[in-house]
Amino acid sequence: MVLESEKDYPYRTAAIKSVASVLGMGSSEQLRQWVCQAEFDQGGRLGMTTSGSAELTRL
Repeated sequence: MVLESEKDYPYRTAAIKSVASVLGMGSSEQLRQWVCQAEFDQGGRLGMTTSGSAELTRL
């Protein structure tokens, strides 16, 4: 939802806060972290993917 509505806001933070409010989340921080993780997983941002993290844990 955040990535789709981001174009409607001047800043990503504003989009995250708006979506967090719609979802009834008390804090937007968890949603921000989920968005960052989704970007890692999709290759749009450098960092550890969910599958990479799971593989490290397995080892």
